[in-house]
Amino acid sequence: MARFNGLIQQLREVNPLTAQYLLDAQPELWAKAHFNGTRFGHDTSNVVESVNKTLRLDRESPIVILLNTIWNRVMD
Repeated sequence: MARFNGLIQQLREVNPLTAQYLLDAQPELWAKAHFNGTRFGHDTSNVVESVNKTLRLDRESPIVILLNTIWNRVMD
């Protein structure tokens, strides 16, 4: 927490409005600020990679067919 406070102070010296904006965004709710590693065991990019792998062939389809495929996979 000391490192976070030091960095916020540095930011406050450069741009006080940005520092206040970040503090108003409730930093205690920021997952990576308070938990080591990744939250829930994955990063967003891993989720995107999984979706891309699942839709590997389907994503070449026209949009209506792609949306129908996604809907069917969700329903399964």
